[in-house]
Amino acid sequence: MISKVFNRWRCLVRKYCRHMLMTGKRGVALVLVLGLLSMLMLSAVAFSISMRIERNGASNYRNGVIAKHMLWAALAEAITNINANMDNGVSFDIYPKWDIMVSTNIIYMGSGLPKARVLGPSGSNYVSVSTWNLAKSTNAYWYGLYDTNNWQVGRYAFIAVNQSGLLDVNRVGGMTRGSGTNVHEIQISQLPEIGSVPFAEVFTNQRAVHVKYETLGEAYALNEGFQQWPNNMCAFSLSREGEFVVNGIGIQKVDISGDETVLSQPAVKANIIQGLRNSGIDASEAAFVFTNLLDYIDTDCMPKSLVSPCTEAVPMINEFYITNQCTFLDPNVRVRSTLEIETWYPFLKTQTNNFDFHVEWTVTLSNMTVSAIATRTESRAIPSYYVGNPGSPFRVLTAPLETPPIDVSMVAVTGNIINISYEAKAWITAQPGGGTVDIVPYTNYLPIGSFTYVVTNTMVTHPMGMECVDPRFNWQTGPQFWRAYSTPGVHTKGTTNQWTLVWRNQNSGFPYDQGTSMYVSDRGRLNSVGELGNLLLGAANAYKWKTIRLFNRDPSFYVRQTVFENFTLTNGLVNGRVNLNTRNSDVLAAVFTNCPAGYDTNSVIPLSGQVASITNLLIGLNSNVYNDVGEMGVVSNWTACLPGMSDCEREAVLSNTAGLLTTRGNFFTIYLAADAYAEGAGGRTRGKVLASARAVAEIWRDPCRDPSVPGSERVHKCFIRQFKLLDD
Repeated sequence: MISKVFNRWRCLVRKYCRHMLMTGKRGVALVLVLGLLSMLMLSAVAFSISMRIERNGASNYRNGVIAKHMLWAALAEAITNINANMDNGVSFDIYPKWDIMVSTNIIYMGSGLPKARVLGPSGSNYVSVSTWNLAKSTNAYWYGLYDTNNWQVGRYAFIAVNQSGLLDVNRVGGMTRGSGTNVHEIQISQLPEIGSVPFAEVFTNQRAVHVKYETLGEAYALNEGFQQWPNNMCAFSLSREGEFVVNGIGIQKVDISGDETVLSQPAVKANIIQGLRNSGIDASEAAFVFTNLLDYIDTDCMPKSLVSPCTEAVPMINEFYITNQCTFLDPNVRVRSTLEIETWYPFLKTQTNNFDFHVEWTVTLSNMTVSAIATRTESRAIPSYYVGNPGSPFRVLTAPLETPPIDVSMVAVTGNIINISYEAKAWITAQPGGGTVDIVPYTNYLPIGSFTYVVTNTMVTHPMGMECVDPRFNWQTGPQFWRAYSTPGVHTKGTTNQWTLVWRNQNSGFPYDQGTSMYVSDRGRLNSVGELGNLLLGAANAYKWKTIRLFNRDPSFYVRQTVFENFTLTNGLVNGRVNLNTRNSDVLAAVFTNCPAGYDTNSVIPLSGQVASITNLLIGLNSNVYNDVGEMGVVSNWTACLPGMSDCEREAVLSNTAGLLTTRGNFFTIYLAADAYAEGAGGRTRGKVLASARAVAEIWRDPCRDPSVPGSERVHKCFIRQFKLLDD
């Protein structure tokens, strides 16, 4: 355009000058030429200045783009450093041992080394105040970036902040604490940034309106539930569930989230039985435990086997008590006997089904030459209060069933010696018209006892009875299962059987469960893998009162079974779970506060005392590291943390918390700085910064190695949740 204008003016001036010369006006022509030259000079200078500005602008833009691209190099370097620190081929850390990691590769020589200014004011929106202050107190140094001629063309630095052990501001709070199936159960009212239940409600109500917070700064600015800047929260969480980490590799767990139909499929059943064996359960008993699992979750009350310890919540026949009156009515001896049978319902959950009770019993009178036998069969309904009274965890029926008396007579004379013996068979069926849920014994009759009566004119009484050592084994008749009263004639109706107490005291040094309470779900599915802790370990006599263990009560005897490491209810990526390896006691307290101390119960762990003991136990003065949530049962003093509870209740605390915890996820906020750089002739310390850029990135990292990358080791999947340029 300029050349066209110039050529136009040149033609006009040439014509005009020729005209001036021809008309003798040479001075005017000279002036015009000089004017034209001046205009051309001004145009050239303006053009030169314009081009220089455009060139500098383009160069600055180019350098700015280079600096921004170098931020990605800084991010890659940060991730590389994190991976090298946590998994160097010799040692493997599932959780960072540090709170802050900085770039330390110093590229300058000599003293007075310059430090990288990585942080800017707006970066404080992404982390807690304490973490921000810690990050500001650290020094990051530059990494150099060089071209093919080894000339430095840039530099970058980073500060990585570990946020793996914090609560997700977008997930926690909003639900009553229950069995740990939803991360919204995590209690936040006691957190310093919330402070009370009313503010916790404000927080969750406003969050529901806001839907999602991208940063802590946004959450604090918008949500009036915060009483101070959040110090125990981050804006994101993610974990990969369904695998157990072994030497850095994730091993798939067995999925037991299905109902009875799914779990009964041959392939699934085989995997579950193998998983039970891998958990430390005796191979000879694994199939039995599997059957008990089906009984535990199915919605009926029909045991899969009547000759196995009962896992169904049904009344169990527990004691036979007989009273009798021996009277001589010449020439007959008359024996009038009454049988009472106690049933025991030691289950924590109220049973809504109704049952019918049946008994068949025999009284036999005999001497040397003659005998008399009377047999009676009775059936009647069991009143609902036998199995529906939610009392203490240990429930014994206090109103035993009573059958009408049996009268037996035989001819005798004074002084005759008559032997009187009793045997019985009892069973319980479900209403209406249901199958048998308990039977004593499984075949034949149970010999209750006998005594010798010397015929006299005085009425004689001789009460007797049999107690079950463990009613879950009541179908057997041997002395290790049923015994006559330890004090003859003194019954134990309405209380724990005397032989049960004796047996437990005799075996107090062995790893048997404390307490006799039992829980059966009957919900169709498991809520937690920890519910496996309610299953008996086996059908043999050696397993009386012995269930799957979730924690090491006694390292010598009471060693846990690793069911958490071998089974899962969840597969894939999950948001909101809390990393068990956190060193933040407030975070762990939020997980355990108001945790139910049992199943289907209103009993909860209060914040004071017990929760603090649990957090101290799990953190273990920064020495405990967990590869799986189940490993919180490795620590052996849960009994001291939760005094006054049964093992069933203590294990319920672990079971009701496991679904809120994880070990499979790292989360980092990484601050980045980069400079486009021109190395000076006097050396690298005299170079020139051409452009600068800063950013913040939020990175989720799988602490477990990725086996899908062929031929490589120590590769960890990472997910960039956010990458944002900072303009300060």
